[in-house]
Amino acid sequence: MGKVIKSDQLASRPPSISPEKNRIAAELLETQRSIADLRHRARDQLIELALELTRRIVGRAVALDPQILESTYAQALNTVPDVRPATLFVHPDDRKRLDIAALARDQRIEVVDDPAVGQGGCRVRADRIEVDATLSTALDALRDALKETVHD
Repeated sequence: MGKVIKSDQLASRPPSISPEKNRIAAELLETQRSIADLRHRARDQLIELALELTRRIVGRAVALDPQILESTYAQALNTVPDVRPATLFVHPDDRKRLDIAALARDQRIEVVDDPAVGQGGCRVRADRIEVDATLSTALDALRDALKETVHD
């Protein structure tokens, strides 16, 4: 009769894993990593797509309704209401759409064309305060918020 092995002896023995099982386990782990990487890249691509659509929609809205620009400028200037003189940096194409001269005269504001601002936004500088109301900065903040919210 063969040797009898007690259950406590079985528990103390290391499990016998064949090389084939090791290979399968390694492939499974690599597949899981690949899936996680694909999900991460898909998330990032979806976020970038959403941001590009937002950029286009805002650009179109600004082109159709100059009051959006007026509102953006007013909000940025209201951030530094008591600090004058102030400098308002705007995109040259946006400046052409509005009568910014009246705004500048009324509020002691110098208006400066700055293509780096990008259409649909502005920057305000007054004393040692700078307000960035550019579309690119708003979209960067949205990107960061989406990445924090949408987990892998």
